[in-house]
Amino acid sequence: MKKRRKLLIALLAVILVPGAIGFGFNFFSWNSNKEVSKQTMTVDGEINVSPVSEGASLLPGDKICDKVEFDIKSTATSLLRVKIVPYISDTVSGDKQSADVCKIENSENSKWIDGKDGYYYYSEGVSKANGTIPFDNKIYFDIPEGGESNDYQGKYIHANVQAEMVQAKHGVFEQQWGVGSGHAAYAKLKAISNAQGE
Repeated sequence: MKKRRKLLIALLAVILVPGAIGFGFNFFSWNSNKEVSKQTMTVDGEINVSPVSEGASLLPGDKICDKVEFDIKSTATSLLRVKIVPYISDTVSGDKQSADVCKIENSENSKWIDGKDGYYYYSEGVSKANGTIPFDNKIYFDIPEGGESNDYQGKYIHANVQAEMVQAKHGVFEQQWGVGSGHAAYAKLKAISNAQGE
């Protein structure tokens, strides 16, 4: 009985081993190539500023410009922020000297959030589907505290409008603009970013 058991085990070994070797040569291989192409989305726009009437001189309290608009050309849903940098100069194209001669007043129902960091943040995502976005806050010529109107007599007042856009997705604004959770516009910008998904 013991002999027969040994023989049976030996026969199974002989049958199984060649089968295992045979499978070793029947390997599977697959080689393929597929390319996916999609155009990247753009973040782009233009600034349009309408000056006050030609030839009009400014007095303290007057508007510096009649209209500021942002023509959005971005195909990607984007976030928009704006900074108004005031200057004075002796001539139209003369050397510009920094001066705090602008006052910005929020219009009623304005969609702009004062970030308290020198920027105003638009409270909605923008793209070329929006067309033109107005800066509906008003920009006025203002004399800084302790200043005299005569100090600005004959000077040229400049309001340099600077606009920036970043894609809304993936919370890019946090690192790109340095806007953290304690910022005045953070919650709104984060909600717009989150709504874009992955």
